Amino acid sequence: MSYYPGYSDEAIHWISGRTIENQLYFLSHYLKDHSFQGKSVLDCGSGTGELAFQIASMGYRVVGFDLESEKYASNWSLLEAQAKEKGYSLELRGGIDATDVQFLNDSSFDIVFFLTVLYHLHNPQKALSEAHRLLRPGGLLATSDTDPETTVFLPTNEFVDSARRAIERHAEKMGEHHRFGREHPKYLREEGFEIKYRSASYDYCSGKKIQSISTMIVKKLESPDMRAFFEDERNHDLLPGSGDVGKRMKTMADQVTLWGKDQDAFVAVSRFEVLGEKPKII
Repeated sequence: MSYYPGYSDEAIHWISGRTIENQLYFLSHYLKDHSFQGKSVLDCGSGTGELAFQIASMGYRVVGFDLESEKYASNWSLLEAQAKEKGYSLELRGGIDATDVQFLNDSSFDIVFFLTVLYHLHNPQKALSEAHRLLRPGGLLATSDTDPETTVFLPTNEFVDSARRAIERHAEKMGEHHRFGREHPKYLREEGFEIKYRSASYDYCSGKKIQSISTMIVKKLESPDMRAFFEDERNHDLLPGSGDVGKRMKTMADQVTLWGKDQDAFVAVSRFEVLGEKPKII
């Protein structure tokens, strides 16, 4: 499998901006709890590693992994060197699928989290099962996934809306589960977790972030796999207009770019978040 959004400069910049405060706030109360500090944390899908580094700076022993390795290797080396210099415990590993972590021992972590990871996986339930295995009794699992269908793009634009629907349909064809976030509580319970907290929130984006979002959409539209997707007549309904598919795709990309330059444009990215606990042994 591969990471569907890809590793463009815009995507990597977006990932690098994740912090406890803006993405993992629903776990922050526990991270700041002195009774947890000094314990072990597993960051599943750590991306550029800044969030793992932030948690390590709070006194935790942090292991982070990601499916990608090449794109993040230099940043990981830098963060690990900084962590070592400051006396933090941080280890970052690449080329690891969240559904295949048998090299990690049972009951070896106190906190495990997936931040906008599960809905990208072909088998997210398997990843949750592995998280349950890896957690000690009383350990916490934090999950958060964005929900493309309830994410808001304004001002309304038929080309932007069509591009979003096309990318979502293509992503699901490639094995993504874009509505999985809505089902987090159900699947956590099935794996034996007790739900401690659930919420939904929005991340508001404007200005340069909007241009970054529109650029990511255009780059996906211009990819060879999307051209093949649109050539399939079953997906012609997602291209506004009529006639040559290539010209219609270019018009869509041009209109998405123009929308991204609108000073009034903004995006409210919706997220579903859940905090579960592995039951304590009585």
